[in-house]
Amino acid sequence: MSFGRWNLVMKSSCPTVTLNPPVSPKETELRIREVLEKLDKQIPPRPFSHLNTTTSATQSTATILNPQNTYCMGDKLDVLLEARDHLGYRKEYGGDFLRARMSSPALKAGASGKVTDFNNGTYLISFTLFWEGLVSLSILLIHPSEGVSALWRARKQGYDRIIFTGWFVSGRSQVHTDCALVLNSSVQLCQYLDAQDQEAFYCVKPPNIPCAALTHMHSKNKEVSYLRQQERSLFERSNIGVEIMRKSNVISVSKCNKEALPAKERCKSGMVPAIPSGHVWKNTWNPASCSLAPIKMKDCLRGKFIHLMGDSTIRQWMEYFKSKINKIFAGSKSLGLCCLRMMSGMMKMFSNMVCKKMLLMFMSLLIATWIILEISQNSTKLWTALNTPTSFSSWAAFVKSSCLEGPMNQSKLPAEIKLRGEIPKMTRLVKSPTEKELRIREILEKLDRQIPPRPFTHFNNTTSATHSTATILNPRDKYCKGDELKILVEARDYLRNRKEYGGDFLRARIFSPALKAGASGKVTDFNNGTYLVSFTLFWEGLVSLSVLLIHPSEGVSALWRARNQGYDRIAFKGKFVNGTSQVFVKCGLTLNSSNELCKYLYSGGEEVFYCVKPQHMPCEALTHVCAKQQSVSFLTDKEKDLFQKFHKSLGVEMMKSPKYVAVSQCNKSEAWRKKCQIGTEIPTPSGYTFQERWVTGQCKQSLLSATQIGDCLKGKLIYLLGDSTLRQWIENFPSVAKTLKPFDLHGTGLYRKHVLLDAERHTLLEWKKHSHPFITVQLYSVIDDGYIPREIDRLLGDKDTAIVITVGQHFRPFPMELFIRRIISIQKAIERLFLRSPETKVIIKTENIRELNLDTEKFGDFHGYIQYLTMKNIFKDLHVGIIDAWDMTIAFGSNNLHPPKEVIMNQITMFLNYIC
Repeated sequence: MSFGRWNLVMKSSCPTVTLNPPVSPKETELRIREVLEKLDKQIPPRPFSHLNTTTSATQSTATILNPQNTYCMGDKLDVLLEARDHLGYRKEYGGDFLRARMSSPALKAGASGKVTDFNNGTYLISFTLFWEGLVSLSILLIHPSEGVSALWRARKQGYDRIIFTGWFVSGRSQVHTDCALVLNSSVQLCQYLDAQDQEAFYCVKPPNIPCAALTHMHSKNKEVSYLRQQERSLFERSNIGVEIMRKSNVISVSKCNKEALPAKERCKSGMVPAIPSGHVWKNTWNPASCSLAPIKMKDCLRGKFIHLMGDSTIRQWMEYFKSKINKIFAGSKSLGLCCLRMMSGMMKMFSNMVCKKMLLMFMSLLIATWIILEISQNSTKLWTALNTPTSFSSWAAFVKSSCLEGPMNQSKLPAEIKLRGEIPKMTRLVKSPTEKELRIREILEKLDRQIPPRPFTHFNNTTSATHSTATILNPRDKYCKGDELKILVEARDYLRNRKEYGGDFLRARIFSPALKAGASGKVTDFNNGTYLVSFTLFWEGLVSLSVLLIHPSEGVSALWRARNQGYDRIAFKGKFVNGTSQVFVKCGLTLNSSNELCKYLYSGGEEVFYCVKPQHMPCEALTHVCAKQQSVSFLTDKEKDLFQKFHKSLGVEMMKSPKYVAVSQCNKSEAWRKKCQIGTEIPTPSGYTFQERWVTGQCKQSLLSATQIGDCLKGKLIYLLGDSTLRQWIENFPSVAKTLKPFDLHGTGLYRKHVLLDAERHTLLEWKKHSHPFITVQLYSVIDDGYIPREIDRLLGDKDTAIVITVGQHFRPFPMELFIRRIISIQKAIERLFLRSPETKVIIKTENIRELNLDTEKFGDFHGYIQYLTMKNIFKDLHVGIIDAWDMTIAFGSNNLHPPKEVIMNQITMFLNYIC
C-alpha cells in the first residue's frame, strides 16, 4: 500500500518543538495507542478466500498520462495504475504495497517515485525526471493489500518469532537461559529495566547466580508463524516484487534548453525532505530540495565527535570512513584528532566492554600510520579493634543497578521515608531492612560505640599536648634498622590532671629530612588516657620522632555528633537548559521544599539527588551543577573553641625529648618479600618513603623501565573513577608512559572526562569524576554522570582491564551513612564484575590527609580517617589491590589535598606493580 498518509500521522503525533516535555507512563501509553489506532485505520482487515481474488501484477495496468516522444529534464511524469485481481476484475479498494523506481543503469542513476493511493483500486505514481538519457520505469507489486493486512495482523500477535538466549557468567561457570522482551514463565525472572523509559527485558534467573551476571546474548529465528495457511501462499517468492509496468517502460529525457533553475539552498539539518528526496547519478546522491556543497573532508572532520548508534547498516559507515582515511588522509597528521574523537564518542554508547575494546582496536588499526606521525610531532584483624576501646589512631590496626532480581511483575517505586529518627538522612524505599541496610546500621552502631559522647564544661578539661608526656620504653643509645621503637603517651588536661579515658585523635610519624624519608606509626589506645605508639625503624641515620595531638577526645566526639546531624553545610545549585534559556535552581542530597522536585535516582532508588523543578522545564534539562559552602555549623560555641587557631590546639607536638634516635645497620639482613600483587594484605604501617621513593612494607616492588611499562600497558584499558586526587594520575601518567597522549573530548573545566590514548599500543587511560556529592564552585556537567557502581556495571572486564577507585574527600561534610552506603554499593558492583570477569584488576586508592588549617567541621582529617578505616574494612574480603594513600601521605608529610608530584608518581608506580 501507499503510506503517503503516514506523514500526517507522524506530524500530528510527533510535534516539532525545541525540547519535548517529559511524559508520564500514562501519557506515553495514550500516545502509543493513538499511533496504533491510526495505523489500524490505514491498514484495515482484507480477508480473502482465494489467491485469485488478490491483486495481480500481470492483470493490473499502468498507463503514462499525457505521453510524449521526448521528455525534458526536470519534468514530472505521472503514471495511472489500475489494480486488478487474477481474474481480471478491477479492485475496489487500495492498500497494495507498491515500489516505484526509475533508473538508467549505464549512467548508474536512479530515483524513487511517489505513490498516491486513492483507496479505490487506482494509484497515481509520480516521477521527477532528474537526468537526461534513456530512463527505465518500474512499478513493483511487493504485496497485495490482502497480504499487507495479513502481515499487519500477524505482527501484532506475539513476541516469540525470535528466541533470545542469555549467557550468565559466574567465575569460570557459564549458564544459558531463555530471555525475551516478554516471558511467560512461572520461574523467577531477572528484569532489566530502563529506569527512564520503563522498557524491560527478561531472562530466566539461573539458580545460585545473580541477575547481574548476564554478560552476552544471542538470538535465532523460531519456526513460529501467525499467518494462516492460505495467507502464506501470498508470500511465495514468485508472488513478491512482480513488475506491473511491462510496456512503455523506457522513455527518453533531454535537457530541452530550459532556463536554469534557481540555485538551491545548501543542505542543513532541519530541512523537510521532498518526495522523492533525491536521486543517484554516477553513484552519487543528489538531494532534491537542497544542494551538497563540495567538502574538504579533512577540514570538515577535524575536531568532530560522530556518534553512530544503530544496527549494522550504520556500522557500514565505518567501512566508508576507513576507505576515505586510506585514500584521502594518508599521511595527514590532522585526521588523527578527528578519528580518535569519533572513536571515543562512539564508545560512549556501548555498555558492553567487549564492544568498547573492539571499537578501540578497530579504530586504532585504521589510524596507526598517522597517529605515529602525530605522536612523533607534536583487613579482618583491623576491624576487630572496633570491639575493643581504642583511639582512632589505633584503628589503623583494624574498620541498584539496572539489573533487578525478582519476578516479572515489578511494582512501581513506593513512597519514601527517612532513616535514623529525627536526623534527616538519605531517603529510600519503604520496605523491610535489606542486607545493605542492616550492614549500614551495624557499621554505624560500631562507630557510635567507638566514639562515645565526651561532653565538657571548660577548655581546660580537654587533652593538652603540652602537659601530656611521651616516654620511650626501654631506651637505648643505638637502635638497629628493623627494630621496633615503642613510646608510652600519657594524656593530661590543661590543669595537668591525668585523663581517665581515651579517644584522642593522634598522628605518629618518624622522618629524616636529609634522607627524604618518613613513615607513620601505629597508635594503640588503652581507653584510660594512655596510648602505645609503635614505630618500625625502616632506615639508618638520625630519625626524628613526632606524635601530634590533632584533636582531643572531646573535639572528636563533637565532630562525630555534628557530622551526622545534617546535609546543609554544602549548598548545591543546578543549571537547567532549554534551548537558549537557562535557569539556576537549588539542589541537594536532601531538600526541604514545598515546590515540585526533580528526583535523580541511583542504585535502584536507594540514593537520590534532588533539584527544585524549574517552571516550564523538564527535569531532563539539568546539565550542570556546582556547590558552595554554607555558614552552617552543628557545633556549640564552646565546642568551636577546640578548633580555633588561636588556641593552638590543632596538630600540637606531644614528643618533647628525645626528639630523635640514632639508627644503625647492625649487619641485619632484610627478610625476603614476595612481589607485590593484588590481594596482598596491607600491614600498619604499610610502608615508608626513602629518597622520595615509596617502599612497601608487605611486598617487593619492581622498578620498571620505560620499555617494560610500555609492554605492560599494551592493550590495557584503564579506568580511573573518583575525585581530583585521582585526576592527578592522568596529569602525571605521560611522565611514566610517554606514548600516552591527551585526547580532547570537547569538555570544559577541570572536572570533564580526561583521556590519554596510545593508539599504536591500543592503550586507553580514562579519568571520570564520581557522582554526587561533588563539591566545587565551578560548574561541572552531569550529562555523563559518573556514579561508580553504574560505571563498573557497564564494564565487561577482562585480564587487560584495570579499574582504580577513590572516594572520600567530597563526602566529609555529609553524614557518615552516605559514605558507607556508597562504598557498599561499589563493593557490590565489584563483586558483580568479578562474577563475569574474575581476571579484571581492581585497585582501591584510599583518600589522603590534607591541610590542618581549614574548616575542620566540614573537611578535617578526622572525618577522612573514619572513612579510610571504614573503606578498608568493607573491601577487606575482596581480591583487590590497595594503594594506601593515607599512610603514604603521612610518611611524606604532605598535608595537602593535592599531594605533590613525587607522591603521585609513587602511587602510579605502585599501581603499575599491581597490573604488570
